[in-house]
Amino acid sequence: MSLAAFFIPSFFLLFLPAVPLIFWIFWVSMIVLTIFSILKWKENTGSLAVIMAAIFIALNAWFYPNLLAYQGTSEIGSLARNKKITPEEIRVTMPFPAYALTFAYHHVLMESEPWLINEELQHKDHLWVICDEPRRDYMQEIGIRISEEYRADHYPVTRLKPAFINKHGREKLLQAVYLCKVTR
Repeated sequence: MSLAAFFIPSFFLLFLPAVPLIFWIFWVSMIVLTIFSILKWKENTGSLAVIMAAIFIALNAWFYPNLLAYQGTSEIGSLARNKKITPEEIRVTMPFPAYALTFAYHHVLMESEPWLINEELQHKDHLWVICDEPRRDYMQEIGIRISEEYRADHYPVTRLKPAFINKHGREKLLQAVYLCKVTR
């Protein structure tokens, strides 16, 4: 119990920029409840149940919502959906899978390559392209103009590493993801 009581708050202090007061109130009440369950039942089953409940509540109420803020493809997908950009107008060109993008946009989007987008622009006024920074720069090099641009920080949250969990080392692991309105 003492290990969990120490580990969870330490984990939150490492991950979150600021831990809200409600978390500390919740955590202290869980420790009191755990101590009460040990004294009342005199066995580990009750205290283990309280500890597990506290861990699950803490992860679902604070950790995961804050973690998903770093999934830039979700933010870009939601932005494209809110701007009412049709799926026919969007092309995705990224080196990593963007499943969260599909989930946030509520539609499977067409994947492409920058040189194909350049060819498509000869027959269209504009397209919206979701890309990473190197592909954005390459599109500009080959003559594609960006008339509007939105940026989000991205990290593949399903592949957590200690360096990402530590808020002081996180910035260097983030990749830029862009939603760009492109023209010829």
